Amino acid sequence: MFKVFDVEANEFRTVLDWKTREELESIFRAAGRAGQLLCPHCREQVIFRYSDIHMPHFAHKALGACPYSSESMAILQARAALYGFLKKHFGASVEIEHALPASDMPRPVDCWVQRDGKPIAYWLMEKGTRGTVRIDALHKGITGTGAIVHFVFLAQILRELPEEKGVFRLTPTEEHLMYRSKWDNAYSDYKYSAGSLHYLNVLEQSAELVTLRSLRYERCVRHFSSSNILRTEISKMAVDAESGEFVHPGEESLLLEYQREKSKARMERQRRAIPHRDAPILVERSETEALVFTKSIYASGELDRCEPVLREGKIGSQERAGPCERCGIVTSDWMSFDGKTGRCKCNNCFNPTRKQG
Repeated sequence: MFKVFDVEANEFRTVLDWKTREELESIFRAAGRAGQLLCPHCREQVIFRYSDIHMPHFAHKALGACPYSSESMAILQARAALYGFLKKHFGASVEIEHALPASDMPRPVDCWVQRDGKPIAYWLMEKGTRGTVRIDALHKGITGTGAIVHFVFLAQILRELPEEKGVFRLTPTEEHLMYRSKWDNAYSDYKYSAGSLHYLNVLEQSAELVTLRSLRYERCVRHFSSSNILRTEISKMAVDAESGEFVHPGEESLLLEYQREKSKARMERQRRAIPHRDAPILVERSETEALVFTKSIYASGELDRCEPVLREGKIGSQERAGPCERCGIVTSDWMSFDGKTGRCKCNNCFNPTRKQG
């Protein structure tokens, strides 16, 4: 563990907030031997440990049932790397080993970001959990506080098939915690994907975050493939300020390009759905309605902007009708019709054959 309760100072202290070894030795070594440092979870005495091999942390004087008494060095290194990364982006609002009020939680949350909106919780998974009921209970216990939760697996869980590159055999826990992210949309095959997964690799000299984007189901049970395997040193990563999700370099520009193309496609669909303003708009009207409509336009002086009027034909078809340029009578018995103005030249006025008859 990295956080203890100092009885003498009456406050919680985090060992990762001190930089030099001399400060750590002077503050925690003597206090631990004097029994002034207590575990935040079980309230038992702990001591300070620091060596050239192990990073600074606290350990119980006597092993017990506390979940912090049996933590591996891999989970401690991953928690320290995650805490340092989040401190870089969120500052003092990050808390390590945050205890939730729920009594059935297996251990405190690894990293907690307290902010004005929804808080963000990060939970490290060193190994799979037997049964999905426990996973659902864990997820509900964290989200029940109103927080957004992100599960990060240790890279030792990730298993790639040796005979097939880019194909991974996931555990039931990994498959259950796979989630769809808006960052999956940045890749061309997102429509057929099942989601993303994050893995933290601390076995290398510098911590590395591995993300599998747009995972797709393969032919075998729990076999998933991904053509978007992203590996980035955690110090070069970014974080989404809204959701707290990890963002690799270049993903932001890819997502902006996707959103831009999507916006263009949406505007094109709207343009095709809306008719042109100069195109005649078909409106079903009876002859009486058309006459009243035209007289109202004459009275308002908006004849030039009127829409063409239609009436029902004898055989059920729709014909254009409009006022005649000469006599002003609304009719569909015309020799020519102007779709822009809605006016016509009726046969009674402009057809010489009709006049002679």
